[in-house]
Amino acid sequence: PAWMRNEPNITYVVYQRRNATWPFYTPNVGKEAAVHFQFIHDHYHHLPLQTAFLHENPTDHSPEWRDWLRCLRPDAEYVPLVRGILHRSPRVWGAFGAAQETCWRSTLDAFNMSHMLPPGDLPNMSFHCCTQSVASRRQLQRLPRHAFARAQRLLGVGANGRCGLDRTPPRARWKELSYAKECGADAESG
Repeated sequence: PAWMRNEPNITYVVYQRRNATWPFYTPNVGKEAAVHFQFIHDHYHHLPLQTAFLHENPTDHSPEWRDWLRCLRPDAEYVPLVRGILHRSPRVWGAFGAAQETCWRSTLDAFNMSHMLPPGDLPNMSFHCCTQSVASRRQLQRLPRHAFARAQRLLGVGANGRCGLDRTPPRARWKELSYAKECGADAESG
């Protein structure tokens, strides 16, 4: 990309989704999260002190991202590279809300964090849009490497993906969903 120019102390790694025989290939599922999880898994034992996760056109989401990187403290653990914070409930997605809630719950499960969202609780999520951020090696390695592989699988990378929301909605986990409870859906079929 045009924005990717050589700078001191910056190494770029660009994953592509066009040709499985080329370097840094990842299947075209799971939007940017699948790429982030794959990078972390692939480089887990030799991650840089800080990793900036960017879109193909980072300026579209944050014109200031490069300036922010130049001012980044070397001990920063996590820094968003966008200004906006989104607040979402599964109801925002209408009929697709059950699939979204299932995806959030499955992602927490992949990292053994399902306790953060007990069954039946409404998952009102707040997050920085566009998934452009910096994370430290220390922060990323707080989670085991195999958890990133589990997260990739749930997004549809490899066999039995069930959360590739840009493809087929996952089978909803109706017994856990706040969405289903509120809508009076059958606990097995939805």
